Amino acid sequence: MNSFTIYEEYMDLITLLPKEKEQQELLLAICKYMFYDEEPNLNNDQMKIFKNLKRPLDKSKNKSKLKSKQNQNEIKSKSNEKENNTNNKTHQDVDVNVNVYVNNNLFNYIQKELNRTLSSSEIELIKTWEDNEITRHAVKETALARATSLKYTERILQTYKSKGLKTLADVEKYEKDFQERKNGKKPTWFDKDIKMESTSNEERKELSELLKEFK
Repeated sequence: MNSFTIYEEYMDLITLLPKEKEQQELLLAICKYMFYDEEPNLNNDQMKIFKNLKRPLDKSKNKSKLKSKQNQNEIKSKSNEKENNTNNKTHQDVDVNVNVYVNNNLFNYIQKELNRTLSSSEIELIKTWEDNEITRHAVKETALARATSLKYTERILQTYKSKGLKTLADVEKYEKDFQERKNGKKPTWFDKDIKMESTSNEERKELSELLKEFK
């Protein structure tokens, strides 16, 4: 118990004692009883007054103990709730981060190539990619270009898709031809002989008939 109230009626009873010393002893005994549960050792007159006060004092003491217990339970409940929330958050982080950064090799590969940690938006973007040699090649090209955004990688993958490149060999051939055109070199097929064959009269007639259908 941390505190209790001394009502005016209490003082009226205590001051019935003729001697101030007895009044002080009784008041001290009441305090010890309330705070330390210590039973008083007083003379007869003092005990008569104490017994009259004991009932309201006990009521006040029990009320204070009940309130203290409720406060402790409330604090304990809030503490448990906070701990549960912390555990749930930690568990959620494990579910997300372990799946993304440990179990998924593509995420690890990208982080290693770019030498940095992925953002949440980048993680969502990567989830739309397939983990294959073409995707990894695009990531490597991003790192070589020193690009800072995975949107660069996304554009590379979209280019591969639009060109119908389905294997790493297709990609490497496309990039080789592109680089040669960029450097002003002729494609590998440029110097090959192209044979021009004349059409026969019968073939020309067939072609003429076909053309009539589109007129």
